[in-house]
Amino acid sequence: MLVDKVALGSDLNVLRTDINGIFLSYLLNGVCRDEISKKAQGDSVVHLYASQLKLLKVEIPSRAEQQKIADCLSSIDELITAEAKKLDALKVHNKGLMQQLFPREGETVPRLRFPEFRDAGEWDCKPLGEICDVLNNRRKPVTSSDRLGGIYPYYGASGVVDYIDDFIFDDRLLLIGEDGAKWAAFENSAFIVEGKFWVNNHAHVLKTRLVNDVLLENYLTMLDLSPYVTGAAPPKLTLGKLKGIPVLFPPSGVEQQKIADCLSSLDDLITGFREQWNVKPR
Repeated sequence: MLVDKVALGSDLNVLRTDINGIFLSYLLNGVCRDEISKKAQGDSVVHLYASQLKLLKVEIPSRAEQQKIADCLSSIDELITAEAKKLDALKVHNKGLMQQLFPREGETVPRLRFPEFRDAGEWDCKPLGEICDVLNNRRKPVTSSDRLGGIYPYYGASGVVDYIDDFIFDDRLLLIGEDGAKWAAFENSAFIVEGKFWVNNHAHVLKTRLVNDVLLENYLTMLDLSPYVTGAAPPKLTLGKLKGIPVLFPPSGVEQQKIADCLSSLDDLITGFREQWNVKPR
C-alpha cells in the first residue's frame, strides 16, 4: 500500500531502497514469506529484527521488469478488491431481501410477497419442535486421536471440523449449533448438510417435516437466536429451548418453495462469486 504523510510505530522495520517498492512488497509477501517466517524469533511475541531482515537474499530483475510485474499484480489486486465490494453488496442485498420476505417481529405476513400469494392470508406459527424431527440420539462425537482420515465430512457446531473414514447419516438434514457456535442474526447458526456425513454432539440434528428446509434455514439465519441461549461456560442452545423457538411460515408448500428458490438462487450467486474470485466478505 502506498500512503503519504504517515507516522510509523517502533514495531515496524522501515526500508529505503532503489527497488520498486510495490514489486518488493509483493516479493516479500509472496515467495519470501516462508523464509522471513524462519528468521522471526520469539514465542508469545514474535519479532523480526532488522539485523535478520538484512540477511534475506532475494533475486531482483531489471527496473523495467520490476515495474511490469508490479503493474500486473497491482491490477489483479484492484480487480479482486472491486469484486470483494460487489460481493459485500450482494450480501447486503441478500440480508435485506430476507428481512422483506419474512414477517417482522410482531407481524404475521411479510412486507414483500409474490403476486399470486398476496391474498393468501397470514402465515402459520408453530414451535420448531412441532415442524421438525430431532435426530440428536444418532449423533456421536469422535475424539481427534480416534479419527481416521477419509472422505466423509465430520460436522460440529459451525460446519465441517474434519474428514473421516465413516458416516452415520446419509440424508439431507438441518444442523444448528448447540454449543461453541454463534447465534446472532445472520451468523449462519443453522445450515443444511446432505449426503453421507458424521455429526458430533455440538450440533442439533433436525429433519424438517412441515416446512421447506431451505426456507427454515434462512428464517433461522435471519433470527437472533441468542435470547434462547443459556449458560456461560460454555453458552448453550439446549434442545428444550431450541424446540420452543416460534417459526413463522406460509401454509402453502408452493409459496414456501418460491421463497426458498428465490433465496437459494441468490445464495448460489454469492457462493459462485466468492469461489470464482477467492474473496471473503469483509
